[in-house]
Amino acid sequence: MSAAPFPQVKVADIGDARLHYVEEGAGTPVVFVHGAGGDWRTWEPLRPLIAPRHRFIAYSRRYHWPNDTGDQSKPYNVPAQADDLITLVQALELGRVHVVGGSYGGRVVLEAAARRPGLFLSVAASEAAITPPPYWRVGALLKAKALADDLGKIAEPMRRGDTEAATMQLARAVYGDPDAWEKLDESQRQRFLDNRASWIPLSRGPQLPPTSPEALGRLPMPVLVVEGETTVPGFRVTNDQLMRCLPKSAQRYVVPGAPHMWYPVNPSAAAKRILEFISRAEG
Repeated sequence: MSAAPFPQVKVADIGDARLHYVEEGAGTPVVFVHGAGGDWRTWEPLRPLIAPRHRFIAYSRRYHWPNDTGDQSKPYNVPAQADDLITLVQALELGRVHVVGGSYGGRVVLEAAARRPGLFLSVAASEAAITPPPYWRVGALLKAKALADDLGKIAEPMRRGDTEAATMQLARAVYGDPDAWEKLDESQRQRFLDNRASWIPLSRGPQLPPTSPEALGRLPMPVLVVEGETTVPGFRVTNDQLMRCLPKSAQRYVVPGAPHMWYPVNPSAAAKRILEFISRAEG
């Protein structure tokens, strides 16, 4: 499927920041929250599939393209980003919304739902890599550690201030492939590079503990946990861990033939499952 033409980019004033976003369609809003190295364009493959049924909204998180990165007075961490999501929903007067978060964005939507459950009709989190403290089997621990080690390699170029090298390492880590950067198409590489400035506030932190297992277990809305069929093992075992924390009613979906970033690889299957999930959540 060829990508639909970009819609008009709008700007939402959330008080201490202006966040760029796009929207299309009508009906109950579905807000999409991107991960590290991304922006509102991350979700473009899903827009033509979601907008015919719902009001599709995708925004660029604070410090991500094309938002202003000059004022870095607010920390870049999950609680702060969750506050931004909550404020954005309120600023746009969306009422109660469905929300979909990918990777780091998955952490953000789960934290926001734990803080303000009344705002969210449902939550879908894709490979959020939340690793709270319940018991780990040794094999699972090793897989999670391998992913953490690959992501940890981002620190070395950041010590040199080399945000481009940090961005390239992110791609290698999340795809589990040392040649991942070279395999991305030009538009994907450019989107990563457009967001390399976000590494600076992210590296400064302070980073805080993940949403607690107790808070995850109290989520009252339907929750869908998503992963790519060919994702790296570390993401799969962190999804296993997340499922142990969530209410028993939480559902899980594997996107066929897709890696961690399944959005451009198999958006049709994922959109179909997300729409089914949303429909059931609405009763």
